[in-house]
Amino acid sequence: MNLEDLTPILIALIGGTGLWGWLTIKSKQSHELKLQEKDTSGEFKENLMERIKIVSSENKSLHVKVEELQAKLMEVSIALAASQEKIKHLESEVHLYQMKQQAKQD
Repeated sequence: MNLEDLTPILIALIGGTGLWGWLTIKSKQSHELKLQEKDTSGEFKENLMERIKIVSSENKSLHVKVEELQAKLMEVSIALAASQEKIKHLESEVHLYQMKQQAKQD
């Protein structure tokens, strides 16, 4: 056999190998595309991330509201304590006044 007889066989082998490689690549790409279409975990993760951002912002706003309410509660507590002291003082003044009035009557 000479080189001219082997040339068609070599071309057929090289062409067959190239065709086989192309079919393999096409099959892999098709399979990967189907997997990506079926893969909803990426969308699920994105959806979760969006929800986390929303909940996080709501949490921050609620935290701000809690701090505001705590500040108002502190103000009311201070006012209540001052009012209680004032009531005690006035009660003692009334008691002293009553004792003086009773002493004048005796």
